[in-house]
Amino acid sequence: MFPMLHLLTWLACGSPGLTELAEPQDTSVDTRTDTALGDDTGGTSTGQGTAPELSVFGVTEEEGRLRFAFQVKDVDDDLDGGSVEIKVPPRTENYVWGSSDMSVSNGTISIYWDAATITPDADLDALLSVTDAAGNQSEVLKELVRHDTQVFYLNESGDKKADAHGLGMVTLPVEIHGDIYAAGNNGSEHTSDSDWIKFAVPTTGNVTVRLIWDNGGSDFDVYLFDENDSMLGWSDTFSQPETFGMDLPSGKNYFLKVGGWDGAASDWTLTMERSTSG
Repeated sequence: MFPMLHLLTWLACGSPGLTELAEPQDTSVDTRTDTALGDDTGGTSTGQGTAPELSVFGVTEEEGRLRFAFQVKDVDDDLDGGSVEIKVPPRTENYVWGSSDMSVSNGTISIYWDAATITPDADLDALLSVTDAAGNQSEVLKELVRHDTQVFYLNESGDKKADAHGLGMVTLPVEIHGDIYAAGNNGSEHTSDSDWIKFAVPTTGNVTVRLIWDNGGSDFDVYLFDENDSMLGWSDTFSQPETFGMDLPSGKNYFLKVGGWDGAASDWTLTMERSTSG
C-alpha cells in the first residue's frame, strides 16, 4: 500500500499556475529570473508598506517528497530580502526569499521536504507565511498533511539475492511482513530459509532497521547489502529485536536479508524509518 497525502480544498481558485500542482516536472525553473520572486524596488522601511498576500497554498506528495506550492502578491514589490516560513510541527523551516530552495513555474512557487522527516500516520497542520523586506507578514495559511506508513507483505520467492522481492522506491517509514518456514545453520551461515528484499530510497539520510518475529523460541537475523554484495549493516544477536542504523545515500539499490538461524518457523516484521539524528 502506497502513501496517500490528503490535499484539502484550495484556499483560492482560478489563479494562474494552479495546474502546476498536478505537474511536478514543471518546477525546474531558474528562481533568479522568474518574476514571481520579484525585485527589491519597493523602498519601504521596517513596519511600513503593505503585507504580502497569499492567494494559493497546497501540499502534495511526490516520490517521497512533500511539495509546498503557493502563490503570493506584493504590491510594494519588496519581497527580495524577505523570507518564507513553513511549519509542520514539530519542524519549522525559514527560507530567504529567492534562495535555491525555492523553484518557480508559471507564478507558482514550490519548496520541497523529505516526506520521511514528518511524523507518520498523523493528521498534521502545515502552516505557511511570507514576510517582506520591511517586516510585513502575510496571513498564515493552513493545509492538512498526512504521510502514511507504507506496508508490504512478501510472498516466498527464494533464498537468494537474485530472488529478492522488489519494493522499488520506498518512502520511509515502511513496514514489511514475511515468514521464515524453517531455520537452521552450520555454525557460520544460514542453511535453511532466507527472505530477500530489494529497495531504494528517494533521499539520503540515516535509516534505522528493526526486525522482530512472533515465535520467541526462534532466532532470526537481518543483513543489508549493496548491489556489489558488500555488507553495509547487520544484526545477528541471539535475541530480538535485531536492529541497526546507518546512512543510506539515494540513487542506489539495496538488499535486505532476513535469515532463520535457529528454532521453529515464524512470521516476522521488519521496519525501516528515519533516525531522529539523521
